[in-house]
Amino acid sequence: MQYLKKHWQGKLSLPVAFWVNFIGGLALLKLIEVAILTGAMTNSPVLSARALLVLYVVTALVLVWQLVGLWRTADGTLLHGHRRGWAVAARFCVALAAGFMVALASQATTTYKELYRIAFVPDPFADYTVQLTDNGKLLHLQGGLGFGVTDAVEQVLERHEDIEGIILDSRGGAHLRGAPTGILDLHRGFRYVFANRLLLGLWHSIYLWRAALSSCGCELSLPSILH
Repeated sequence: MQYLKKHWQGKLSLPVAFWVNFIGGLALLKLIEVAILTGAMTNSPVLSARALLVLYVVTALVLVWQLVGLWRTADGTLLHGHRRGWAVAARFCVALAAGFMVALASQATTTYKELYRIAFVPDPFADYTVQLTDNGKLLHLQGGLGFGVTDAVEQVLERHEDIEGIILDSRGGAHLRGAPTGILDLHRGFRYVFANRLLLGLWHSIYLWRAALSSCGCELSLPSILH
């Protein structure tokens, strides 16, 4: 605690305040972010979102501590007439970092809202069911494509290796916000039947799904209502 207090008051040396507390602190925070985004918590979007929100709050507090302490250290260095060039450069870095922090916070508002939604708001697409039909030859996926649906489908496919295709009878969900990945990438060579018109959204999306499935060796079948 005394160390933190000394930095805040600008009583540490300029090299320590800049290289250790500022640059080193930013590097450590970035490593923690990478660990959250690539570590074991990626299997749980809720835990990942909560961890990132906590990290970003801590990062904001640490940045205030870093910048205030570094500015005061630079002021003290200028007052004593030591390393004036380095002190001016440090103050410039503080001003630049503060401006960048404000700009980034304003631009990332949507990201923060999305993280909060994932972390604390119940998933509106979690009402999916996975069942076997046609004497166990087809897997029927009904409901929303919420988080965890990929694992649920994969578990059934692992237990029943004789499944020939998947019926996607869904109203859409989180998996459809980007490219058609997730459950569509689990097994190549399958025949996918879209039983729900809403899953495809706009009519031109049919072309995109055909192209995506063809690239991985899969076939897209549409019920007669979609033809």
